[in-house]
Amino acid sequence: MMSFRQVFLLPVLFICCFVGNNASKACTGVVGTKWQPDRTDCSYFHLCRGGNGVRLPCPWNTVTNAQLEACVPKGSKMDTCELNGNCQSGQQSCRGRPDGLNPWRLNFISSSFVICANQHVVYKGTCPSNVTVTVFDPARRMCTELKMNAGRF
Repeated sequence: MMSFRQVFLLPVLFICCFVGNNASKACTGVVGTKWQPDRTDCSYFHLCRGGNGVRLPCPWNTVTNAQLEACVPKGSKMDTCELNGNCQSGQQSCRGRPDGLNPWRLNFISSSFVICANQHVVYKGTCPSNVTVTVFDPARRMCTELKMNAGRF
């Protein structure tokens, strides 16, 4: 039978010793206790104390906001992730894209699209597929019916 120490203290030691070491660069020079955004992925942040820290994920569908020192809803007006250019973890960017409907991934046949406004993703959608299959047409910037012509799309 496992003791209290084995069940509860070993995971804490793992987080402090191994995960905390990964966060040490982000926490270098931090005096006291501070919340720090991750510099490489805005879906993570660091809790720093006395120069050491732990890297933690934001809750699902949220990203960091350094000014607020908090995780905020992805795609909201408070979401600065895309403007800072450090989006990862499958997050789509609207940087350099026009406002309105845009393909989810460039040069990829998909039924997914994003709506961009002021360089931010404000909505991720999927083309309807009731009776026919529809895909997002990047040239026309709209959902269209997928038709097969001699075995080709």
